[in-house]
Amino acid sequence: MHARKYDPVELKAWIRGIEKIFTIMKVPKDKNVNIGTFYLTEEVDFWWNTIKGMLLGPDFTWSRFLEKLKMNGI
Repeated sequence: MHARKYDPVELKAWIRGIEKIFTIMKVPKDKNVNIGTFYLTEEVDFWWNTIKGMLLGPDFTWSRFLEKLKMNGI
């Protein structure tokens, strides 16, 4: 996913696509953030690289990642 201007429809489509990958590849839930963030590009990837050190840990789930993504208007 890349950012131009926040588009909730584009974000929902990206999430749906990534979650399909999780299902097809049988990605364990504890790997969702690592795999999902691999697919970030441009400004969103830069945003993630800037804040991931503050967030990553055993309690940082895919749901929490999506909350942060939406909260930041990415």
